[in-house]
Amino acid sequence: QAETVGLTDGGLLKFKDLAVGGKSPEVNVPGSCLSISDSSTGKVEMASDPTLSAINPGENENFVGKSGYEITAKDANGNAIETLNSDITITIPYTDADVSAAGVTESQMKVAAYDTSTQTWESFPTTVDTTNNLLIATVSHLSSFGVIGGTAAGSPTVSDSTPPAAVGNPHGSATASAVTLTGSDPSDSDLDSVEVLRNTPPSTAVSGDPL
Repeated sequence: QAETVGLTDGGLLKFKDLAVGGKSPEVNVPGSCLSISDSSTGKVEMASDPTLSAINPGENENFVGKSGYEITAKDANGNAIETLNSDITITIPYTDADVSAAGVTESQMKVAAYDTSTQTWESFPTTVDTTNNLLIATVSHLSSFGVIGGTAAGSPTVSDSTPPAAVGNPHGSATASAVTLTGSDPSDSDLDSVEVLRNTPPSTAVSGDPL
């Protein structure tokens, strides 16, 4: 979802298409944050990023929810705005069910982004509004943001134990020199990849060398 914003004016942007529990994530852009001199109208875009939920946030912490949010900003010509002139505030909704499923302490949740270059999570100052189920964080750059939290006392670190659906319509055909495999990916939103394994006869076990 994309929302228009005056680059020098800023504004409060609500992304209703990505609502959780009836509440919309928000991005509050201060004036001159995106540009000091360009008074044209640009866009701030937000999209679900389910890849974050598969990244381990570390010992005694779990990811909350099924997806993160990728936030980007563009100028009037569609060019990405990489640098912010000041911090922005993002608000991410959550549900009680998400907290329970993750096994975290609600008051210890925080907004974080995964740095692919260092392969570490970067957390940001976060206020947890437990009455309205909102996390309000101040961030210094745009990225993909998710919610992580410390595990509740006595709760083990949890991971996704639900396997994806089967590959749709699997089919194989062979010639003298090649084998062709076709099929459709499962529709699971958190699917990472499909691995094809090869065994050497007479073994029929579901194991072997990845192709």
